[in-house]
Amino acid sequence: MEIDGFLNEKTALKYIKEETDILSDSEKIRVEIMDSNSLSFDGLANNLLVIGDENSPKRFILKQMLPYVRAAIQESDLKISLPEGRIYSEYCSLKLFKGICPDYVADAYFLDAENNIIIFEYIEDMELLRSEFIRQKRHEHLAQQIAVFLARIHFFTSDLFLDRDIVKALQDFFAKSDSIKSWDKFIFTGSILEAEDKKMNPYLDAKISEFRNDNLVRKKTKEIRDIFMNKRESLTHGDFHTSNIFINKDKIMIFDTEYSNYTPSAFDLGRLLANVILNYASLISKDYSLDSKNYQNYLLSLIEDIYNNYQKEYTKLLKKHCDYEQDYLADYFANYLFELISFIACTIITRIYDGGLCLDFMLIKDLKKRALGQEFIIELAHKLLEKNKDFRSIEEFTEFVSNYAVEFQLSKVIKNTLAEIN
Repeated sequence: MEIDGFLNEKTALKYIKEETDILSDSEKIRVEIMDSNSLSFDGLANNLLVIGDENSPKRFILKQMLPYVRAAIQESDLKISLPEGRIYSEYCSLKLFKGICPDYVADAYFLDAENNIIIFEYIEDMELLRSEFIRQKRHEHLAQQIAVFLARIHFFTSDLFLDRDIVKALQDFFAKSDSIKSWDKFIFTGSILEAEDKKMNPYLDAKISEFRNDNLVRKKTKEIRDIFMNKRESLTHGDFHTSNIFINKDKIMIFDTEYSNYTPSAFDLGRLLANVILNYASLISKDYSLDSKNYQNYLLSLIEDIYNNYQKEYTKLLKKHCDYEQDYLADYFANYLFELISFIACTIITRIYDGGLCLDFMLIKDLKKRALGQEFIIELAHKLLEKNKDFRSIEEFTEFVSNYAVEFQLSKVIKNTLAEIN
């Protein structure tokens, strides 16, 4: 069955019956398109449908990958192309990650590469991590489980564990998706180095232009871009942020691995912690409350816990499976922290543009209030790029973010007070 354009309920039902064995015994299959404008789903690129049986609780997700960003064409009739090999990356990475961390990864059941369709497990009774952050929820198990998942997939797909010829074969396979070029366009080139046409909150046009044209910003961005484009350290999730993690009171579940590729290991955690920082910054745009301040403190402590648990888990795996010099780990994590902070700085910028605006800021409708948190992000990104080799621990990083947030907000209070006096 050849498919042209978006599947809808009717065409998806026809496809399920004719092309798959999913629910083959069912006489009452129901199909529902997932709503992209909700706290339970944050899709930018793909068409997702829930498939189920009216007489059974069993459900599945049908994911139709599109060759362009869906949100862009729906909102502005702009086609932003995406790599077509993502379907293979997602299916195979799900299988690999499921083998490495079976408790935290959804099952993949069906692949139709010709039509860019994958069917996988429907994740029941869980919420998006981004939505939980927006609701200011806390989860004690989050840091440990995130750390275990990332440390295990990074270690067991690297040449610290696998033979080099196997790693080379995996690198060549996942490189076919071309996701490296996509991230370069989205994060480095397309958001900083060549981003003159990207739209942002109009209150910040001058601020973002000044940031992009700053010589230090450009130099540091080119430096981390070069590392990202050339370092093939481990198989990473590739799009590891708070809208690609489900969570409940017991555990996390990871999905949406279509951008998996061999990159620097720090890219995954950099993407995730950038989104934690974005939620932190969105609270600056809102009226002050003690609850929000306490939640900001929680987010910073969460960053510390995730990083320290990752370091602990990765170290444990290295000691168990490898012979290494004692200085290796210290050097490894010093470089890891530098890359991590650099990726955080570049990533937070990408998610404050209109075209990639994260939900944390999107829900703040007053553009002037929204601009406050976005301006903090721009200034913080500049500072992090400037100091990316100075931090010696994750605690130094979180302390810097906290102190800089206080300085930023105090400067705004003073400026507003002086304006009222004059």
